Amino acid sequence: MTDGVHWPFGAGEMADRIRSFDWRATPLGDIEGWPQSLRTAVDLMLAWPKPAYVGWGQDLVALYNDDYQFIVGKEHPAALGVPTSLLSAEIWNGSGPLVADMLGDAAQISVDRPLPPTYGPGAPPRWFSIERTPIRDEGGQVAGFFGSVTETTASVVAHERLLENQRVLLAELQHRGRNTLAVVRSITRRTAERSDSVGDMAMHLQGRLDAFARVQAMVSRDPAAPVSLVTLVEEELLAHATHEGEHLRIQGPEVFLPSRVAEALSLALHELTTNAVKYGALSQPTGRILVRWERTPQPSLAANDHEAPFQASEAEDRLEFLDHFAVAAHRA
Repeated sequence: MTDGVHWPFGAGEMADRIRSFDWRATPLGDIEGWPQSLRTAVDLMLAWPKPAYVGWGQDLVALYNDDYQFIVGKEHPAALGVPTSLLSAEIWNGSGPLVADMLGDAAQISVDRPLPPTYGPGAPPRWFSIERTPIRDEGGQVAGFFGSVTETTASVVAHERLLENQRVLLAELQHRGRNTLAVVRSITRRTAERSDSVGDMAMHLQGRLDAFARVQAMVSRDPAAPVSLVTLVEEELLAHATHEGEHLRIQGPEVFLPSRVAEALSLALHELTTNAVKYGALSQPTGRILVRWERTPQPSLAANDHEAPFQASEAEDRLEFLDHFAVAAHRA
């Protein structure tokens, strides 16, 4: 072949290396004697828009394009013209059975396969999808294979992060489920202890569970986000048809509460609001309420109602119930 020294055509580092390489020292022999099937495979490999590799002959002598260099890594450029079995064991040990099947005339696709770092210690692992197709020679026999590689590291890492997020969310869901059951049991037990009748218990229990459900709805909107104290107060008062305005003022710095604190505090706010509706300012047409909080050097929680006196029996039970969940909020 008179054009042997000029082939393969085209620019690029690997085209130059293949042209100048002494192939007579390899099982492939002089480049001028290569069969057309191999030359066509090499032309296709060099023009391939992704990392590509050709293994040819009984020893699957290695040829690869420019984009494949980062996969060969520190073996480049010595990997050119070397039998596949002699290349880095880190890369090729796991490929043997697949290549053997492919040479039996079965195309192979390996999806999201991890390849060990080839740039020395400390290099991060990378994942690839690898497609291999057998190539036939002029006699119709499988003489080698063409391989194309697509890096999938980004999608694999994103998938692993998604799985980790799912594990975290599942753990959080299990934790919240256990916590919710514990709070409901506590509400039910303490309500039953202070109720004179089934009807009395049902009335108080429904209100307290409704208050707990409201804060759960706030938490579930974004489980990772804290709960605004302003929103917590407004939601509880809104449930009793009370809006900020002439009869209600809300004052205090912006405060965001962890979910556990918000859950306990919502029950304390419910008791205060119910007292105000039944016995305090909200029981009177001209009554007014000021809800105010402030930041202090030491954590503290206090509840006072100066608008109207409590009726002894039920109000004292409510204050005791309030105290239990106020303490729970403070500790959380």
